[in-house]
Amino acid sequence: MEQRTLTLEPDGWQGTPVVFTEPGGVLGRATPGTDVRVDLPSISRRHAEIRCEPIGWVITDLGSSHGTSANWMRLDSGESVVLVEGDRVELGGIQFLVRVSGPPFNRPKPPPREAVVSHGSVSAEEYRTRGSLLMRLGGAEGKDREFSWQEFYTIYAPVISGFARRAGCASSDIDDIVHDVMTGFFKAAERFEYDPKLGRFRGYLKTSTINALRNQHRKNKGKSTFDQEFIEQQPARAEVLWDQEWLGSLIVRALDSVRSQTNLEPSSWEAFELYGRRNVPIEEVSQRLGLSPEAIRKAKSRIALLVRDEIDRLRAEDL
Repeated sequence: MEQRTLTLEPDGWQGTPVVFTEPGGVLGRATPGTDVRVDLPSISRRHAEIRCEPIGWVITDLGSSHGTSANWMRLDSGESVVLVEGDRVELGGIQFLVRVSGPPFNRPKPPPREAVVSHGSVSAEEYRTRGSLLMRLGGAEGKDREFSWQEFYTIYAPVISGFARRAGCASSDIDDIVHDVMTGFFKAAERFEYDPKLGRFRGYLKTSTINALRNQHRKNKGKSTFDQEFIEQQPARAEVLWDQEWLGSLIVRALDSVRSQTNLEPSSWEAFELYGRRNVPIEEVSQRLGLSPEAIRKAKSRIALLVRDEIDRLRAEDL
């Protein structure tokens, strides 16, 4: 049987990939005492453990000095999360991209959004719960069509603009590129038929964005700041940056969804943002919010779990 592996690829810096094979092991600077050695100053002697479990690859912080985070959310000492393909892990402030290979895991899928069965006029919030967005774009009319396109733009415009910025485009060109991609899809929407067997929509959108970059470059007679060599000669790096923008978009959507659909105390959400996402020291957060360190950790863990569940659900719906 093919062996499962998890690789932490350096993300945005030059370094050697860190490879785990079943059953996994402890990562750190100490020898002996670790299974995978990473000799970097900000990595603790025993920093984190990554194990292959029935539900997937699981990372656990081992009380590291400079911290562990997954998808830009802090893990406390002893806290664990499941890692999947494309996740971002930060160890001691150093970014890694998660790559997994081998047989799939038996991880339960999150429940899909419940469909709205009413055929009458609906609110924007209700309309977001109806099936696939792409399936609605071509056939919707009137208010339904307006909601669909507004949602489509809100979800995908940041991905397009973020990737264009990373490709070296000037701010003055980015709005034109987003407009070109959106206009092109708007014109094609009525005859667009999504078939998962032909590839994921994210790949289609990436190709459309790269074509818009090329068109903008030609329109400016080669004087635009678009880094053509980056796109044409470094496709693997371009793919990584596109995936990073896509993941960032998923996280923003998950955060917005959790915040709007749960009755969380403002202080709990602020504790999560400050301590869980911005890595503000817990003593400083405690003084600022008037909460005990234990209450801050509980709020962070509770909200992080909700956000991760929402990310999983969005990924399951991802096209």
